[in-house]
Amino acid sequence: GLTVIVQENHVAPVATVRGYVNNTGSALEGRHLGAGLSHVLEHVVSGGTTTRRTEKEIEKIIDTFGGATNAFTSTHLTGYYIDCPAKQTMTAVELVADSMQHVKFESSEFARELKVVRQELADGEVSRQRVQFNLLKQTLYTVHPVRHPVIGYLDVLGGTTNQTIIDFYRERYVPNNQVFVVVGDVETRQVLDEVARQFASTPRAPETFVALPDEPEQLTPRQAVREMDGTTYDLVLAWPTIKLSHPDLYALDVAAYILAEGESSRIVRRLKYERQLVLSISSASYTPHFVKGFFAVMATAQPEHWQEASSEILRDVYRLCDEPVAPAELAKAKKQKAAELVFGQQTVQEAAGSLGRNFLSTGDPLFDQQYVRGIQKVTAEQVRDVARRYFVPERLNRVIIAPPGGAPKQTSQEAAGGESEIRLQRLPNGLRVLIKRHAYLPMVN
Repeated sequence: GLTVIVQENHVAPVATVRGYVNNTGSALEGRHLGAGLSHVLEHVVSGGTTTRRTEKEIEKIIDTFGGATNAFTSTHLTGYYIDCPAKQTMTAVELVADSMQHVKFESSEFARELKVVRQELADGEVSRQRVQFNLLKQTLYTVHPVRHPVIGYLDVLGGTTNQTIIDFYRERYVPNNQVFVVVGDVETRQVLDEVARQFASTPRAPETFVALPDEPEQLTPRQAVREMDGTTYDLVLAWPTIKLSHPDLYALDVAAYILAEGESSRIVRRLKYERQLVLSISSASYTPHFVKGFFAVMATAQPEHWQEASSEILRDVYRLCDEPVAPAELAKAKKQKAAELVFGQQTVQEAAGSLGRNFLSTGDPLFDQQYVRGIQKVTAEQVRDVARRYFVPERLNRVIIAPPGGAPKQTSQEAAGGESEIRLQRLPNGLRVLIKRHAYLPMVN
């Protein structure tokens, strides 16, 4: 059941070996949701002692041939890789295959890596970028598990034991839930034979299936504010959109490029350089394959400019709904978007990442080719149509990271002591509290 993807590239005597574990990320942890179990497991597996060799022996082998190794965890998968000279490809295949089948789970290594993850959690609490992204997901998604941080929550993480990750490893790290990708100066048949040999004694296991809830449609605007150390405002304006498989994918990506991808894009040119309302700004259309994604504009501004910047960003976004993009601007955006994809596959590492990502998201390792064709077909009318369809004021999500004491002030209605709007506040433990001020009677319900 193991999937193997090989791409020969004989330009340079190098190679990369990647092992992916599908359905093994923060949104797909089932009863362990919120523990960041996939991430803890990745820490222990990556370079950890196996039944065949110790941590130090693995490190020495990779150092001997000048290789580089690392790992990562996302919302839906975990990945491991070794970059190496082409002559050492089979050794790298053996090492990655060993980690994905035979980890020993030494208690000392588990305790050490759990401590590292705890420190990562602590560091994340003071990282504006990480706090902002997590707050954005928690605002956009009310029920879907993608709303939880990849690294999990400290309270839930505290209940993780070595046996917990052993059981999770045995359930998820099985051949029919894994994908091997090898790119470089290699011979396809040799690679396939070696991978088959390494996994010959590991049988197929039950399929991994995690049921995911549908995210309810957003009906009203949402806003989340967090005060953190710093002197600037970090702002995100976002709208829920589509999954990767939706045909509007291409027009939304072109819209992102027109608005704020690249120094000559509309918002960057106007708000950063001409009016100097923002220190930085960018946009992106995030479209995962397993949940509806979102379109976002991210900006950083000084206290005296952030509110005007927010209004001007909305003005430019909503302008797409009314005015067709000029032919020259559209052609430039499509050309740059396609070139970005091509230039992003120049190294064996980039090519391997593309093949693995495409296969796990779409079932087609060469989906990028279809993507480029889809981008080239986008019309000005399609860009306007997707803007009208998704950039709806009622579905706007605004996330603000403010300096201490800089959270947006109460409305004049609240200040006058009458009724206020209903405010949603999330406590650190995830509890949601709805608050509405009603000052006419001295009582609380």
